[in-house]
Amino acid sequence: MLREAADHEPVLEVTQRTVRRDDLRRDRRTALTEIALALAVFTVGVAIYMLDRPAGSAYLLPPAVSLAAGGFLWFGNVGLWLPSFVHVFVFSLLTAALLPATRNAAVASCLAWWAIDSLFEVGQHPAFASSLATVVSPWLDGLPVIGNAPQYFVLGTFDPADLVAAALGALAAFCTRAFCLRRAVR
Repeated sequence: MLREAADHEPVLEVTQRTVRRDDLRRDRRTALTEIALALAVFTVGVAIYMLDRPAGSAYLLPPAVSLAAGGFLWFGNVGLWLPSFVHVFVFSLLTAALLPATRNAAVASCLAWWAIDSLFEVGQHPAFASSLATVVSPWLDGLPVIGNAPQYFVLGTFDPADLVAAALGALAAFCTRAFCLRRAVR
């Protein structure tokens, strides 16, 4: 907003409303960048399940889209733990994109998804899987998607590498969020 000072020199006033509008545009651009990155990495996760995993191994992926052929691993040994990285990375970024553009929100998002993935991984450990499935089954029975968790615990395979991959996914998501926020400030 332009107004004249007492000596008739023009003075530019930046109102709080203008600053907020610029912040919202910057936040929206940052969020869209993070969503685009998350979706790109998500396609890698889907590709792993389509190319390397047996049909029906991904709950939300119909067996008909499986292209896995006779034990050949397109992604090699990395494909064994990469889905754990991808899951935490993608959902951390998607969640962070919905939260305020702050460091604390990024930390909360990444820690929450790391904890969720880690708990599900530990839930597959043979020492816990059967009893955990029995305990949670009555609570989750009939719920869409999450109602499948008892089967996930019993039929899944615990792998410490998945815990490491989940932690790396959270760290990568935090670093990506920090980079996007830093880039938006410029």
